[in-house]
Amino acid sequence: ALQKWEELRRSSLKVTAERVKEIAVETNITVGKWMIFKHRTVIDEVWQKIAEATVAGRLGCSSKVSTTYQSDTGQRNKIDDNHVICVYTDNYADTDEVMRVERELRSIGINDVLKYKPDIYTHFDIY
Repeated sequence: ALQKWEELRRSSLKVTAERVKEIAVETNITVGKWMIFKHRTVIDEVWQKIAEATVAGRLGCSSKVSTTYQSDTGQRNKIDDNHVICVYTDNYADTDEVMRVERELRSIGINDVLKYKPDIYTHFDIY
């Protein structure tokens, strides 16, 4: 995938989301994720809802939650007051599936601003 990315960047073609998606599909790097950012005071409650919905098959292929970082002294780092939960979908090119998972997140009470990111963007340092 990285070779194709570099070839695209060196070419006279414009880098577009559609061209990145073509590389993703061609190289089978189609996983994407919904990201939910929550404060540590509510993360356990929200994670429980998402974990249960994931196990029940209502959400994407998997999900994960960030952990709390503690320093060598055992003190919680102030930066870690916020956590991220990632809910993965198998194929970000499948818009129907991506949006179905978003609707399911809404149905279990996730009403925050959600962000979606294809993993290929991470591979290519697109943020």
